[in-house]
Amino acid sequence: MNRKHYVIYFENEILIETTPKDWAREHPEDFPKFNFEQEMPTTDVISAHLIKKFGFTRIESENRVVTIQL
Repeated sequence: MNRKHYVIYFENEILIETTPKDWAREHPEDFPKFNFEQEMPTTDVISAHLIKKFGFTRIESENRVVTIQL
């Protein structure tokens, strides 16, 4: 079973919920090794980047993976 992946954070006091791949598409400068047409970072790579660079936390369950900025 594939788990659903989410990224949740606040931007200008607005709660943003998106997918890791959509977040990466909006921030391609954070992933210079990928061209986003033929090569896309995996959700695990994106999640690890968010944790390392921005202090996000990853929470996992059987059917969901949430990378959240608390």
